[in-house]
Amino acid sequence: NFSQSSNFALELPSLIGEAQALTMVPDTTIPYGFLNQVNGKADLKVGQLIVGPGMQASNVLVKANLNGGILTVNPLQLQFGGGDIDAYLTVNAAAKNVQLKATSKNMLLQNLHKEFQVTGSSDFGVLSGGKLDLDINVSGNGATYRQLVNNLKGTAIAIVDKSVLQTGNLKFLTGNFVTQLMAGIGIDTSKTGKLDLTCAVVRANLGQGDAVFPKGIAVDSKQLKLVSDGKINLLNDKIDFTVKPFSGKVVDTNVVQAISSLLKVKGTLENPKLAIDDKEALKTVIGIAATGGTAYLGSKLALDADSSPCYTALQGTAYANRFPKPAGVQAAGQDVYKGVTQGVDDSVKMLKDTAKDILGIFKTPKK
Repeated sequence: NFSQSSNFALELPSLIGEAQALTMVPDTTIPYGFLNQVNGKADLKVGQLIVGPGMQASNVLVKANLNGGILTVNPLQLQFGGGDIDAYLTVNAAAKNVQLKATSKNMLLQNLHKEFQVTGSSDFGVLSGGKLDLDINVSGNGATYRQLVNNLKGTAIAIVDKSVLQTGNLKFLTGNFVTQLMAGIGIDTSKTGKLDLTCAVVRANLGQGDAVFPKGIAVDSKQLKLVSDGKINLLNDKIDFTVKPFSGKVVDTNVVQAISSLLKVKGTLENPKLAIDDKEALKTVIGIAATGGTAYLGSKLALDADSSPCYTALQGTAYANRFPKPAGVQAAGQDVYKGVTQGVDDSVKMLKDTAKDILGIFKTPKK
């Protein structure tokens, strides 16, 4: 039992845990020297490991070998969330390098933590499905935690298959930034409903101090499709994400969704804020002006929407063919549209600069 009330005489140095980004990752030295003080092997088996309230692992198997300043943990296996996790870890003191690989299979969201289990009509949780797959492959080197995080590279992927979720009234989000975001995209968090999920994906590429999500946050459901693209600065927690929701139907009420596509999530992980996406706003204004009306919003909404967001999120990974790619007339139209709008994207900066120049003519010169 590794809960906070536990008391251990031996506390191993934290080589990875403290590398998480806070307001600023500390520039303190990583105690690699510990690995040069002893050579040895360890074979550890734990029947049940209580990680915290409502969360536990079982059948934990650890085989570790420490020799010449190189720690190798292989395998690191455990059963978690009803499934299996298989991991591999190496820490090289001389190279000041850390490498971690981990994959999972057959885990269920509702078995990961009691908060995902539905016990009442107003609870948020998984009614059926809930299968979760993880694939993490990261490495980095550095003498300090800040250097290690700045040099991290690799990928982290989480995939949820077909599931039915009960949204509950999301009481745990009351007063939270997420509530504001959901209100912005037209979702009423005060009502209990069901979400028929086809799939959901979170995919991050790590490198140069950033975790980049190349359209890597995707939700595909009967009620709503959502794609988010952006990045997190791992050194200072600054975030910058676009939000593109779509209900699947172009009707008047979708104007809310069209407007919400002008939103960005900025700030930090600790203090996220809603902001205006200058590029999308400018494109929309130009589009409305060119078409002479708000009909542009509906067409833009349909063409911006990704008909297979999970497929898009996994492109360039080993899971690229996990979900079917977009097909049909809508997909062909989107391909043409995206090719055209790329030119708009490229010219946005020029348009903004031109607008500033025009406005500058009317400014009173400084004395």
